[in-house]
Amino acid sequence: MNNNDTEQLRATAQDIFKTDSDGKINVDLNGVADLLPVIAWMANSEGFPYYFNERWYDFTGLSYEASLGTGWGNAVHPDDLGRCHSQWQATVETGAPLDLECRFKRASDDTYRWHIVRAIPIRSDQGAITRWIGTSTDVQDQKSAERALGRDAKQQAEIDEIRQSLVSTEDRLEFAVLGAGLGTWNWDLLNDVLAWSPRTHELFGVLSDITLTRELFYNTVHPDDRTPLRRKINDAITNGTAYDAEYRVVHSDGSVHWILSRGRGYYSADGTILRLEGVVQDIDDKKRAIDREWIFLRDVLSSVTDAKLRICRTESELPPLFEQAGDPIELTMENGLGTLRKRIRQVCNLRAHSLDRQHDAVTAVSEAGMNAIVHGGGGVAIIASSRSGTIQARIEDHGSGINVIDLPRAALSRGFSTKSSLGHGLKMMLDTIDRTFLLTGPTGTLVILEQDCEAPLPPWLSV
Repeated sequence: MNNNDTEQLRATAQDIFKTDSDGKINVDLNGVADLLPVIAWMANSEGFPYYFNERWYDFTGLSYEASLGTGWGNAVHPDDLGRCHSQWQATVETGAPLDLECRFKRASDDTYRWHIVRAIPIRSDQGAITRWIGTSTDVQDQKSAERALGRDAKQQAEIDEIRQSLVSTEDRLEFAVLGAGLGTWNWDLLNDVLAWSPRTHELFGVLSDITLTRELFYNTVHPDDRTPLRRKINDAITNGTAYDAEYRVVHSDGSVHWILSRGRGYYSADGTILRLEGVVQDIDDKKRAIDREWIFLRDVLSSVTDAKLRICRTESELPPLFEQAGDPIELTMENGLGTLRKRIRQVCNLRAHSLDRQHDAVTAVSEAGMNAIVHGGGGVAIIASSRSGTIQARIEDHGSGINVIDLPRAALSRGFSTKSSLGHGLKMMLDTIDRTFLLTGPTGTLVILEQDCEAPLPPWLSV
């Protein structure tokens, strides 16, 4: 190995593991093993491998299934296999790090090449070995150089440097997980078996001696988040996409905590999903910061619109549906708006609204319906009213939602467009209707417009 190779190995390791300005280690564990310039693998506490990075499959030509258990031995030179098995068995029994040299068969040309194989144990907080992390580094070129030139001090130093770099990389991988407060998880889909690191148990509030099942996992998730979480996991399995979800978990003491989970699937040669692996992270502080920003935005918008605009985060914050007038109205590019206008006029007449109030209600409701069609791809409208004379229009679409950052300008600037579910009519609605309730998210927007029989007094006069 020359100096350029050594520098490249060091640079690659440094690129994988970064520290921010506060000295906190940041690492992208999804695919990090595939970025290592060596073969990387993991084994359970009994020494049976369950993971190999892509370099293993590229080098040996073995499939995932053929590599499990003791199958990896099919890639080892027959003269080295017995020694490898006995030394690995002794390592697993004693818990000491592994350091050996053996030859692996390269599938591309059926030649055996010398490798340095190293492994270290990963232990739980109680000191028990939970798994092994190992690497296999091709040192054939160094071996050839040794035979031709002899092992001089410079070449030995290069080999020692490789070993030290591997030790550093493995240590930093373990420290990165611990230092970032991340938990790891593995879901064997073929056998439906879950495995969590001690940190993951802690984040989910589940004792480490409890048997993990799919049912237990979903039961820890907040009831409101279970269905969308199942959908995301199923999409990742079905479509082969990365898994990325934020959801709440409920601990046994009733406390609720936000979790960020990311992962990816691993597949057999025929495309069968084998397992999902990933990491979890506590994002309570991030969510609390978002809550503070949301409350500030909600209060500011309510204040500057004289309480006419009320943005909501959950359906529980919306007003109840009044006495419904007729069936729901489907809103499409071809139909719906005319029926919507006719229905709102009928209900205004029923509740004795003046012509001016009726005109305002029709204007606001028509604008909301048009926005659902143009920016939300269509929607559904329900017209209702109360015995006290309040008219209510509920208009829902299934567009991409509204960026809340755009709401202040949309509420105060006529003609400003959010280019999403709401469009440019929010200012017009606020000018012509008494109250506008808004619930928006990535799956759509619900707008509820309310008009009283008589115009309400401004908040500053009604105090």
